[in-house]
Amino acid sequence: MKKARRKTMQTVTLMLLAAALLAAQDRPNKGAPAKDAPAKDAPARKDTGSRSAPQALPSGAVQIEQGLYRYTDAKGKTWMYRRTPFGWSTWEDKPDTRPAAEETNPVVATDLGDSVRFERKTPFGTNHWIRKKSELTPEEQAIFAGRKPVPAPASEPKAPPTAQNTETK
Repeated sequence: MKKARRKTMQTVTLMLLAAALLAAQDRPNKGAPAKDAPAKDAPARKDTGSRSAPQALPSGAVQIEQGLYRYTDAKGKTWMYRRTPFGWSTWEDKPDTRPAAEETNPVVATDLGDSVRFERKTPFGTNHWIRKKSELTPEEQAIFAGRKPVPAPASEPKAPPTAQNTETK
């Protein structure tokens, strides 16, 4: 009985809320100017045309792929043109000046005698762990030897070792 009454109250509340929103949408705001009337204190806008998009593709542009063109102007600059639903988009074609990413091993291994300390820098700080040399995984062995780690082959997972009863009498 209480659940049915609660459900009815929720339905009525949502209907009243929807009706209030619809009524508020139809009523104009008294403090705001009408949409059709220009603002009194807004200056008249002049179109300077300094950043206007090109209206057409220049002759001599070479198509690179569907909708993408390359054009070299009289000054020797290379421009890229792409057709968008809003017109032509242009940008200067500049060579990639970023340095090539160095292929360094992000894990540093330090020999501690019978064990090895590994350190890897992550966005959340330095992650480090220590492993005995006899318990190193193939990837850790490759890192410790200074080689590039070789990913482990995708084979069937090994069954976990079974626990044996080691009671002494």
